[in-house]
Amino acid sequence: MQAIDPGSTGTALFINIVASALFALAVLVGERLYSRIAHRNPAYRKWRLLAIVSAWIVANIAVYAFLSGWPVFLLITSITLSVTLFNELNQFWQIGLVGADREVRGGIDYGTALGMCQHSFSFLGIGASKLTQNQKAFRDVIDRCNRATPVRLLLGRPDAVELERFAQMAGKDKDSYKRTVTESLRFIARLRNGEAKNISVRFYEQFPAFRLMFIDESICLMSYYIMGKGDGSNLPQLHVVKTPGSQDTQALYFGFAEYFEKIWNNSNEWDFKEFL
Repeated sequence: MQAIDPGSTGTALFINIVASALFALAVLVGERLYSRIAHRNPAYRKWRLLAIVSAWIVANIAVYAFLSGWPVFLLITSITLSVTLFNELNQFWQIGLVGADREVRGGIDYGTALGMCQHSFSFLGIGASKLTQNQKAFRDVIDRCNRATPVRLLLGRPDAVELERFAQMAGKDKDSYKRTVTESLRFIARLRNGEAKNISVRFYEQFPAFRLMFIDESICLMSYYIMGKGDGSNLPQLHVVKTPGSQDTQALYFGFAEYFEKIWNNSNEWDFKEFL
């Protein structure tokens, strides 16, 4: 199939600009339409990008096959597509959601998260055993963050009855989770009592909905628990950051930080002696 020659370079340029404008208009109309549909059912939002990218591919193939001056059309439509993709991603960036892992172990895992920390660290979890099992990495974090503000660990009590139930749900000995949490606390206590590291541990009364890691007061890694279903490394994780230059209440980081602070303020401080 031979491309149609419009007769002159100027005419070809004009045709490609008009075709590009029509593509941009179609994208704009499609975005408006899908935005309205998405407000009724957000599940449809994922189809918008697929439709736009498919239209971009089909349009470029058609122009390449039937018109001359295709690079002009490719350039202009690629700019339109780039703007659309940026707007789609920017709605998440504006609220501080910059990434996600389908599974913690396949993304920013516990060791990687510890390596990111440079001057402050706070954690909400059950026993911090996923952190303390790599004793060198955890000790390095404590050393880097050993400042006036303590490393804060918000954990569950080893004698919590929930731990027995969760262990039984996982098909394990009823005291297995208790032993794991206790061993983690022993290592933390050695750093606090034996090496005078600035660590503060508190025990909450009710198990939280989320596992939260706050790194350098600017990054929050959020995952959740399904008790009795593995160690949590197979579950999704969100990467949330503080958004500079905007009100803190308009970012997800604020909500998770407030959630942590509320539990922290209502929890009991550990004396680094009990349970050891």
